[in-house]
Amino acid sequence: MYYTELAEELLEKMILANKSKSLVKLSQIGHGEIFALQVIAVHDGNITPGDISKAACTTPARIAAELNSLENKQLITREIDPSNRRRILVHITPDGEKAATKNHCEFIDAAVMMLKQLGEQDAREYVRIIGKMAKTQNDAESLALKMKHL
Repeated sequence: MYYTELAEELLEKMILANKSKSLVKLSQIGHGEIFALQVIAVHDGNITPGDISKAACTTPARIAAELNSLENKQLITREIDPSNRRRILVHITPDGEKAATKNHCEFIDAAVMMLKQLGEQDAREYVRIIGKMAKTQNDAESLALKMKHL
C-alpha cells in the first residue's frame, strides 16, 4: 500500500529532523516541564495537576514529577484550594513567568526560522496540515471516548 511507503519515508524524515536544533526546540514546547510551565502560565491560579495531566496526555505521576522539579526551581507554587480543600491549585511565580516567556520567544524564533526556510506557500500549507492533523486526531479521540462510555 502506498501509505506504508509514505510512513517509512516519514519516519526517515522525522529521524533527520531530530538532528536539527531548531526542530528539536519546536518539539520541546509540547513535552515535559516546558509544556507544563506553558499550560500553567496560561491558566495561572486556576489549574490543577489533573488538568495539566489531561492537557499533556500523560500520567498524573509524570506530571507530579515535573511539578516537583518546577517547584524546586521556584518556577511554580502549589496551594490547597480554599473553596475545596481536596484540590491543589498550581500557580506560576515571577521567575516562572520569565521562564515561560523565554520559552515562548525561543519557540516563536525557531518556528519563524523554519517557516521562512519553507517559503510562504509551503509554510502556510505546513501550518494547515498540522492543524488538520490535530483536529482529525482530537475528533477521533473524542469519538473513541464517547464510544467507550456507551
